[in-house]
Amino acid sequence: MKRTFFLTVLIAVISINSFAQFSLTGEFRPRGEFRHGYKQLADDSLRKDPAILISQRVRLNLNYNAEKYKVGFSMQDVRLWGDQIPKEDVASTAVYQAWLSYKMCDSLWVKMGRQEIFFDDKVLMSTNNWNQNAQVHDALKLTYSKNNTSIDLVSAYNSSTDTLVGNSYKLLDKNYKLLNILWLSKKFGKINTYIAGINDGYQKAGTKATIYMRYTYGGGFDIPFSTFLFQGRCFYQSGKNNAGKDIAAYYFGANLTDTIFKGFTATAGIFYSSGTDATDTSNKKINAFDPLYGTNHSIHGNMDYFTSLTKNTANAGLNDIYLKLAYKCCKSTTIMLDYHFFMLQNNCVKSGKTLNKNLGSEIDLSAKFNLSKEASLELGYSYLMAETSLETISGGDKNSLNHWAYIMFTLKPKFL
Repeated sequence: MKRTFFLTVLIAVISINSFAQFSLTGEFRPRGEFRHGYKQLADDSLRKDPAILISQRVRLNLNYNAEKYKVGFSMQDVRLWGDQIPKEDVASTAVYQAWLSYKMCDSLWVKMGRQEIFFDDKVLMSTNNWNQNAQVHDALKLTYSKNNTSIDLVSAYNSSTDTLVGNSYKLLDKNYKLLNILWLSKKFGKINTYIAGINDGYQKAGTKATIYMRYTYGGGFDIPFSTFLFQGRCFYQSGKNNAGKDIAAYYFGANLTDTIFKGFTATAGIFYSSGTDATDTSNKKINAFDPLYGTNHSIHGNMDYFTSLTKNTANAGLNDIYLKLAYKCCKSTTIMLDYHFFMLQNNCVKSGKTLNKNLGSEIDLSAKFNLSKEASLELGYSYLMAETSLETISGGDKNSLNHWAYIMFTLKPKFL
């Protein structure tokens, strides 16, 4: 009894002394979805019923900040409602983040461990937060920031088993063996500029040491004007893919965001990624650009038809021309309306016929309500108008009613 009392007092004292540095937060995020043509076209002729499901994510985050170091630890549980038999003990909770960040000098920090890694517009590196599991990396990250200049260097080397001999990686094409990132940001007056290089390596199947290296490099800029912002990005990809084929691909994107009036913004732009010309039988290279570990949900429409640009376009590449409107009608409510027009960038051949490049278009309507500092509610509805080419690639029936809806509640309590 005395020992318990002593420990309680000691913990209370430590907590009081370190309250300013220690935080304990959480996240509870259930999401209900109605799916009829989500990711793949529906087919009413096969009597396919819509899918209705509820998923949820729960997190507990512990963070401690000291003068010379920071520590972050996060547990996460992701599940579908009903995916576990009652009274059956099935482990589903896992470590989401576990990292230490140490201050080397005034402008240089080193961060190591399991962590979120994202840059810029998240086209190439993202947390993929829409996915309930999200995305983290086991890596070391150096960050230098001073005088409008920021340099990030990331390095990761993966092993699948605790071995005494060799470096064979059993996950092969499911995950990279190694990853290196150099990301430079520099501000000139009001203009932001970016230069980046990413190389990732995948182990060749059937070998113990052969690594296929892929290189992605380029940059971009943000130029603000009186009421609008112009952004441009361009990246080239070379090396070899995880099957050992040579790559020669590129991507560029540009958009213009304008504040029409207070609370109302409009963004018009294009996402252009190269593809392989299937009619050129002499070409042995892969010309389809792969956006690596970036997000697709917030870029190519909420119905997630292009979560893998290589697979979902049959390596033909994607042109996404979009218009996004956002209206903050009051302090706590924002309404968004997005339109996407999708096209293949290059020729795609199926059953001996070259497909029309027009894939279709998508409309996404959503609203977010901030109920309090900790709680928010989101509603969304999407409708896809597919063309024959998308039907050929995706399967299903373009004439079916292809639509999707969701409702998501998010609570992020701050316990300490």
